[in-house]
Amino acid sequence: KKADLGQYMAPGQPVASVYSTDALEVVVPLPSREAALLPALWTSEAQGRRARLPAAIIAEFGGQRYRWDGYVDRTEGTLDRGTRTVNVVVRVPQPYRNADRPPLMVGAFTTVEIEGAALDRYFVLPRAALREGNVVWVVEDSALTARPVEVVQEVEGEVYVQAGLEGGEQVVVSNLTTLTPGTPVRVATEKLTADR
Repeated sequence: KKADLGQYMAPGQPVASVYSTDALEVVVPLPSREAALLPALWTSEAQGRRARLPAAIIAEFGGQRYRWDGYVDRTEGTLDRGTRTVNVVVRVPQPYRNADRPPLMVGAFTTVEIEGAALDRYFVLPRAALREGNVVWVVEDSALTARPVEVVQEVEGEVYVQAGLEGGEQVVVSNLTTLTPGTPVRVATEKLTADR
């Protein structure tokens, strides 16, 4: 509540906030390339049916981690003006009804896991391998070559790349300040395999 007994209120002044206990919604801002990994996200909304992509909400309470199952309910339909992200709304039914864990409360810091599309083929590289403009440097015939790549996702210091590389290629992961195409290089004895 935002007002006390006997307090004078102005027209339009909020008196209280009321939350439903039937379901809780978590808004997840995703870059467009990550939102594109959610299958049927846009087509299901356009056709008036819900995709019901599985999702999980994870929150910490009293030093322990708890998990609530939910699903992707919808997107907010526009890009966020400040962050240029797509707001995906994850809905958790009955967040207060479970004797085994505390309720999922409004305002809690959470981690959200959404089941996305599985890619047939991709490469995993250390974040240090990716240069400005989504370029990686590879070694071809003992010389440097710039290669534009299609980045699918970045997770905890790793970059997932779907196109632009071939299996078995040697990728530069060193923090080199000056990179020039054709520069001769000497490769370390251990070969990096980016294909997973």
